[in-house]
Amino acid sequence: MSQPATESVHWSRAVRKLGLFVIVSLSPLMMGANGCLPTEGDYAAAAAPQTAEAFCATLPTIGFGNWFYCGTSQANLQAVAFPDGARGYCQSADENLGLVGYSVTTYNGGASSVMSQSRASQLSGALGSQSPGYIRCTRQ
Repeated sequence: MSQPATESVHWSRAVRKLGLFVIVSLSPLMMGANGCLPTEGDYAAAAAPQTAEAFCATLPTIGFGNWFYCGTSQANLQAVAFPDGARGYCQSADENLGLVGYSVTTYNGGASSVMSQSRASQLSGALGSQSPGYIRCTRQ
């Protein structure tokens, strides 16, 4: 009687181990920049702190879109510790504006809602000696 031909158990294990080794070894090379490996840009993004505009954009919106970042060194207006070290405050808008608006400030620490440059100039003039002027504000 003859026995049926069977595959060598030792040979099939060796092939499976070799195949697994090849897959594990080549996977990182095949994934490259679009795969799971971090790229140089990923490291830069992780290292960069969030901008003041991005921080203000995380606040809940009130009618006219993301909040603005109004940069200033006026001591009584420094209300927020921004992740990127910026100085200033977040301000909501009171008009439909693009990415730039203006906020009128006062010497006692007050600041108006962000508005157009012409309206800010008009309001600052009306406040006279109580207002040092207005600040340009930006947002995401």
